[in-house]
Amino acid sequence: SKTHWHSHFLVSLYTLGSGVQTVNGVDYEITPGCITVLSPLDFHCNTIEKDVKASVCTVKFSDKIFYQKLGDCCTLADFPIVQKLSEEDYNTAKTLFSLLLSEQKKGDARASELFAETLIEQLVILALRTKDRNTQAISSKVIRDALIYIHYNFKKDFKVEEVAKHIGYSANYFSTQFK
Repeated sequence: SKTHWHSHFLVSLYTLGSGVQTVNGVDYEITPGCITVLSPLDFHCNTIEKDVKASVCTVKFSDKIFYQKLGDCCTLADFPIVQKLSEEDYNTAKTLFSLLLSEQKKGDARASELFAETLIEQLVILALRTKDRNTQAISSKVIRDALIYIHYNFKKDFKVEEVAKHIGYSANYFSTQFK
């Protein structure tokens, strides 16, 4: 595929074939058992070996799941994640994707949405556990909310006052906290 990015998060599990995934200019070898988790800030492309069948399970999810549920255990600095899973974790990930697929066919929309969100959270946590992380979750709600706004508006030219207003604080207070 050509280099591109998405406005959502993406979790992929490779089950067949091999190739290279380039994320933010870094090449990663992809083989069965690899899991990737990309944020909306990650530019990526896939190159699958020629004449090789490939299979990948992919689910996209919104920033709501990340910021409301996963934001306490990770930050955007933890992404991208491109990891080879242990056999046990790979089997767990395949089961989670299978459950997501079967849940898609259920009728109760709200219960299915909640169940699917939980499965996606488990997939991301599974991937996070395999990654060496030197970053710590941001505990300040002010900073976390500001970073969300900045990350989603990184193409825009904005001032401190605009970020502060968006998260409901004065520019002076926000500047002191953000420093």
